[in-house]
Amino acid sequence: MEKDKPKLYMGNDLSLKKWLEFMKSKPKDIKFEDYMFPSDRIRDEFIEGIHSYNEELVKDILCRFLNFGPLLGADKWELEFLVKQLKDDKKDALERIKKSPYQRRLLGYLLSKGKFPVYDSILWVIDLLPSSPREALNVIDAYSHMHLGHLPDGRIHGLFDAEKIIRARYFDAQTDTSVLYSLTPDEFEHVVEALYHQMGYKTKMTKKSHDGGRDVIVTNSNPAKKEKNVVSCKRVKDTVKLAQVREVFAPIEDEKATKGTLVTTSDFSSDAYKLEKANPRLELINQVKFQRLLNEHFGTNWSAHLDFYIKESQKRHPDAKRI
Repeated sequence: MEKDKPKLYMGNDLSLKKWLEFMKSKPKDIKFEDYMFPSDRIRDEFIEGIHSYNEELVKDILCRFLNFGPLLGADKWELEFLVKQLKDDKKDALERIKKSPYQRRLLGYLLSKGKFPVYDSILWVIDLLPSSPREALNVIDAYSHMHLGHLPDGRIHGLFDAEKIIRARYFDAQTDTSVLYSLTPDEFEHVVEALYHQMGYKTKMTKKSHDGGRDVIVTNSNPAKKEKNVVSCKRVKDTVKLAQVREVFAPIEDEKATKGTLVTTSDFSSDAYKLEKANPRLELINQVKFQRLLNEHFGTNWSAHLDFYIKESQKRHPDAKRI
């Protein structure tokens, strides 16, 4: 008697609740798409409510999206073709293997009888969460770029879905920003410096008595990315008005900078945002944007490590004494 085939569920057959149940129970008598969101509807619904799910569930889904196993269906055809070519035209086959890392991995899988995987695992990026979500995203980006030409569409979608989860869960996390108000203005400036340093910029802090609105000067000297940014920091609770934003323009000209940025723990007036829109050399970072940047580059637990970031910044800038 023929064994019953597993029941197949496609995206339109599933609700988010049912899909999550399958992901948790891993039923052997059911086939469903567990390497990507099975539909845009399920993806959008999950992303919208992502902060209501526990960390264990989110990481388990990421593991399923990032775990390829030793051989994918699309690789089987390539492997069969490689075996045939080695028999029919060994010289040409070896030339292809020499030029292609993917072909070499297929050969390694063949010679090791499946012990050598075609795809290296990147499940270790989960260890970067929640502390380093930007680095986790960079790894997935690089992995996608490397394997894009060989992965089946479903696996490509799974990698992109994993990136969406990381952005939604960790970049947009609603962390407690009230701790920023417990800092002195000087300490807040060091936090801002630490953020730009983490983002890869060269930073310089100025003395308080002579800063003229130049709290932190950040530069990038890389070709095609040259930038000099004069950053002003305002650790305040009240809305930053237009007149205060206009003060940023003088340091931009004095420093011959490419742009000026004002970072605040509050928000800006509507007139201030209109000025930003009309001036491409002006950037306004309010509390919401600043929180997202901290989440992205320091992880969602950044508030617990502020003292460390401040001390490290003070070590980098021992001469930036506040008078």
